Amino acid sequence: MQHKPARLLRLVDGNLPSGLGLRIAIATRDFRHVSEPFGRAVLLAVYDVSDRASELVSVIEFEPLLQRCNAANDNPDNCDGRVGSRLDALPGCHILVARQIGDVAAAAAMKRHIHPIELSRDEPIAALIARCQTMLSSNPPPWLRRAMAGMAMPADDGPEVDAAQALQPLSAAAAGIATVH
Repeated sequence: MQHKPARLLRLVDGNLPSGLGLRIAIATRDFRHVSEPFGRAVLLAVYDVSDRASELVSVIEFEPLLQRCNAANDNPDNCDGRVGSRLDALPGCHILVARQIGDVAAAAAMKRHIHPIELSRDEPIAALIARCQTMLSSNPPPWLRRAMAGMAMPADDGPEVDAAQALQPLSAAAAGIATVH
């Protein structure tokens, strides 16, 4: 079974004005809410976010899945490569946000230096972007600094805002997935 994106739409501009840049992939069904599990999402919206602006830079569409992938499937071979191909479609992303992110997908994302964030409920994309902008305009937490290594960082002119404050409330699950409640 082919797991590569069915379609990829890249928007021409993709250049934010001055400021710290962050690329966020969001699993969505309507482009207004974070609403889908990563492994079953048909659409991934990719945004570039700075402390002052944000823009949609690409949309990745996958074929709908006919079955869930787990050990109980009659043909688990149909599921091989799904996580890797989805992550391959996210070059340059720093954060992956979805309603659910499985342990295997979270570990694979972290190996690619993509920070997985799992939300416990649907959330407006605009609100998520606003919280990221707040985090970027202050002193970003260490995990974000590592994710954005090589990019210009703001001057150390204030107290550090950790992820728990910026994406309230945020707790790290055992698999290393950040979960927003």
